[in-house]
Amino acid sequence: MIKILAFLTMLIDHIGIIFFPDFPIFCIIGRLSFPLFAYGISVGYKYTHNYFRYAVRLLFLAIISQIPYYYLFELRNLNVCFTLLAGLVLIKIYDVIKVAWLRWTAILGVLFLTEILNCSYGLYGALTILIFHIVSDENILVLAQAVLTFISVIVFRINPIQLIAALSPILIMFFKNINFKINRFIQYSFYPGHMLILLLIKYSFSL
Repeated sequence: MIKILAFLTMLIDHIGIIFFPDFPIFCIIGRLSFPLFAYGISVGYKYTHNYFRYAVRLLFLAIISQIPYYYLFELRNLNVCFTLLAGLVLIKIYDVIKVAWLRWTAILGVLFLTEILNCSYGLYGALTILIFHIVSDENILVLAQAVLTFISVIVFRINPIQLIAALSPILIMFFKNINFKINRFIQYSFYPGHMLILLLIKYSFSL
């Protein structure tokens, strides 16, 4: 159910950006999407049988999504799949490297890269994924996400509407035990696929 909510809120967000930029309700709903995907990465890491294969799939998805992402949104940054991959790497570093100073040096290095490479959501996005992995108490998780989002809005001058994202952990608490299996092909094709469809519609209207 969380994946379905993530896909739907993302789709609503992107429809609003492309076709209804003057209607903020689309963007408000869309702010819920990234933390839902971030949660999905933390759960995917927990249950995957092959971390390397999981990471390669994310990398492949990020690469093939970059061209439709660029033309649809006319942005020069890297799409969100690169951020999800960075978060997956952070989780692995956190679990595998036991020496504290080395672990946090490596984590800071990955976070730095998300900013240098201009990944969508950047440091804030990658940290969101790591927090979902580290924090197990749901009440603390809500607080941690709220604090991270608030600080990110101030420090990185993110649009204050991003504060809506702090509500996502509450959605997760209510819907995480409702399971709907989604075909793996649909899961991995939805992101580039929906952008291609929106891109076609966008160019059709501009003709």
